[in-house]
This record gives sequence, C-alpha cells and structure tokens, in this order.
Amino acid sequence: MFSSKRMRRWLFIGISIRLILAPWTTHLTDVAVHYLAVMDMLNGNSPYASLDYPYPPIYPMLLYPIFLVASYFSDPISWGTDSTELETLSSNVALSVPILTSPEFNFLVKIPLIASDICSGIVIYSICRAIGAKRVAEDSTIFWFLNPLGIWVSSVLGQCDSILVAFLLLTIWNLIKKRWAMAGIIFALSVFTKGYTLPI
Repeated sequence: MFSSKRMRRWLFIGISIRLILAPWTTHLTDVAVHYLAVMDMLNGNSPYASLDYPYPPIYPMLLYPIFLVASYFSDPISWGTDSTELETLSSNVALSVPILTSPEFNFLVKIPLIASDICSGIVIYSICRAIGAKRVAEDSTIFWFLNPLGIWVSSVLGQCDSILVAFLLLTIWNLIKKRWAMAGIIFALSVFTKGYTLPI
C-alpha cells in the first residue's frame, strides 16, 4: 500500500488534515463527556462514577494510559475549564455542557480516533485488494482518507465512531479470511465501543 507515491501523497494529506484540525476543534457534548471521564479515571474512579459517561468502556480504556502519561507532563486542571458564556447556552440547548477543553486535551483525546482512521484505511485497502484491482483499492483508500464526514467525526467532533468503524472493518476482513473466532472477538469489541453495532 505504501509503495505507491500517489498513495503516500494522499495519505499524508488526509492524516495532516486530521492532525491540524484535532487540537483546535471540539464538540460541546462528546469531548466534554470524555474530559469528565478522564478526570474521573485520573482521580482513581470509574468513568461511570459521576454518571457523566454514557458510552461502553472501550474508549475510556484507550484514553486512560494516554492521559495518565500526559498528567506527568501537564497539570490535568489545565485541560478544561467551565465557561460562563456556555452556561447560558447549555441551559437552553440539550446535550450541551459548559466545559471548554484545551487544545492539548483535544489533540490527545483524538489520537485513538485518528489512529483508528489510519487502521480503517489500511483494512479498506486490504479488503479491496483481496477482491479487486490495485487501482480500486488505492482509490477506495484515498476516498476514505479524504472523506469529509470521516474527518469531521474523528478530528473535529471527537466521537468514537471511528473506532467502531475500524472494528467493523477488521471483523469483515477476518470473515473474508475465515477466521471466525477472531471476527467474533473483534465484533464484540465494536459492541463495547458503541452498542448500536449489535443490530448491524
């Protein structure tokens, strides 16, 4: 996959866009919820202790070691602040919270999401290459990396759906390879990332 100069160029552009957007964008619900979960875990509690975290446990399990290491280099208190301007908005807009997270937090919380996008791109290439021509595999992978929706979900909103997508694609890859047990395990991980994969 990486032997093609065309692929390397477009992958570099797709990953660069994600890395540039990640620190400077946030979402008033999801990133703030992840912030509260991280703060609970760093204080020795479950992310579910304060009833702020509505998602299954895979993403907090990925975030904990990242932020534990980061806490040795940076004060966790500096990662987020309550905003008086957002308190008024939050009182009138459902699912909005008055927490602003720092660029450092925004970047670190999105690292697993960007890594999942990269993993998904590799799996898309592998699946397409297994069933089609090299050019189809390259075009499909480039489309994935430049897809505005994928960039928006992982690098702007900071939603963990990109981890779920990576798990689903890995499930499909293992089904193609007839690795039934591994496909089942990876599918279970997708369910523990976001439960809506179960009906899928």
